[in-house]
Amino acid sequence: MATELIDYSFARPDLVQVKAAGIAGVIRYLTGSGKGLTTGEIQRIRAAGLSLALVYETTGRTVKGGRSAGVADGQAALSALRTLGLPRSVVYFAVDYDLQPGEYGLLDAYLDGIAGVLGKQCTGLYAGYGPCAHAMSRGYVAWQTYAWSGGKIAPGIRIYQYRNGVTIGGGQVDRNRTSLADYGQVKWDSAAAAPMPASNPSAASGSLEQLASAVQHGDYGNGDARKAKLGAKYTAVMAIVNERARVTSAKQSHETLANEAIAGRLGNGNERERLLGTYAKAVQAIINSKLGAPAKTTPAPAPAATYTVKPGDTLSGIAAAHHTTWQALAAKNRISNPNLIHPGQTITL
Repeated sequence: MATELIDYSFARPDLVQVKAAGIAGVIRYLTGSGKGLTTGEIQRIRAAGLSLALVYETTGRTVKGGRSAGVADGQAALSALRTLGLPRSVVYFAVDYDLQPGEYGLLDAYLDGIAGVLGKQCTGLYAGYGPCAHAMSRGYVAWQTYAWSGGKIAPGIRIYQYRNGVTIGGGQVDRNRTSLADYGQVKWDSAAAAPMPASNPSAASGSLEQLASAVQHGDYGNGDARKAKLGAKYTAVMAIVNERARVTSAKQSHETLANEAIAGRLGNGNERERLLGTYAKAVQAIINSKLGAPAKTTPAPAPAATYTVKPGDTLSGIAAAHHTTWQALAAKNRISNPNLIHPGQTITL
């Protein structure tokens, strides 16, 4: 009998409702701004009686970097496992595009690089039919997506992703199924070597940036309780949290950002550009105007290609059809939740 699983990125479905809907487990990103696992979410997954499998992705195309990219991704995944208090587990590394047979050499080198860090038994691949079949022929495990698969399912896959953009538990998720008892899920009982954090951790671990993200997700409580849990890192972590909150609030207005920059509160050069992100050029134009600097003229860009969303479309499907990634489309169109697009919406390609 098939076991139903879901995966999601930015959505946060009600996990009790997910379990009640007949879902046995979730597949979650180890890292990623806004979409990565936190210790608090792991505890909620366990409390709901759900299993947890893991996926790692940066751009979805890091496979093109071959072995060195694999080593880097393997090290980042291992660091995330340790930070989250998870045992060494299977991690599915995402190849989120239609990788062709001519690139199998890169795929081999990439997976071998990861395996050199995590071990082959913990190195998995998320991809379409061809890459999954190839990877399994070399002893790796695979989670196959229906995208780029032409209706074929590779024998021996651990998990099959068969539908995107479904609402379960109030969140947009993708549906998956497996017929295996062991499909690469985290073995909670093996966590003795890397204990799960207590529900109220008293000692903070991980980088300051990771701890700041955990604070923003509510994992460290408030007030004195938060200070006690973060210990000596409290002041540094809260400085990052407060800076993120200030910049996020400021981004509501280019004018406000320009005033902040002129006052010197956003730093200079690369630091300012990092904080402002996609707003940097618009804010700089306002700064130039306020300070009397001559505006630079540039040729008008050619009209960007667009696509109008049709019923049943998903961002990943649109990306695959236009030879790009859903991450690139989400960034270009400022889509905060890639699982939430609607018919009639115009997507810039």
